[in-house]
Amino acid sequence: MHFNDAVTKQMEIMDRMLYLQATLDINQHMDENEIKVIKKEIKQLQLAFDEQTEEVIRSYLKEKEATSI
Repeated sequence: MHFNDAVTKQMEIMDRMLYLQATLDINQHMDENEIKVIKKEIKQLQLAFDEQTEEVIRSYLKEKEATSI
């Protein structure tokens, strides 16, 4: 293999390595951001669930009180 061919091949390999590394970095950041979004949504759902649970209890007690009169 001639020098120029070897350098060209080396540059192609380097370009591919850089591309793959950048792809990995982007995917890691995307995954972290996706995880943050999911965790935020879970927290919001947990708060909504807690509020709904309190509402269910209030409704139950209100109905129980109304039927016991």
